[in-house]
Amino acid sequence: MENEFIDYDRINEVFRLNGKVTNYTKPKLSWRDRFIESGFYIECDNKSYCRSIHERDNELGRIAVKLGVDIETKSTMYVVKKI
Repeated sequence: MENEFIDYDRINEVFRLNGKVTNYTKPKLSWRDRFIESGFYIECDNKSYCRSIHERDNELGRIAVKLGVDIETKSTMYVVKKI
């Protein structure tokens, strides 16, 4: 199970509103591409869901909730096999 943020602009907004400087950007490779590049065959990856992060998830979630900024994360279950 892997998690990926969906809206990087909102993450940067939370840092900015909290007085921090950052340039949080989308990774160059998705988890799917990372698995393939690492020599795995993906048997299944169709089980995904999206949800907003919560204050109990991490510090980013705590600050985002406090500032009223909704940040979504996408979770995908991968079934992989080493080639």
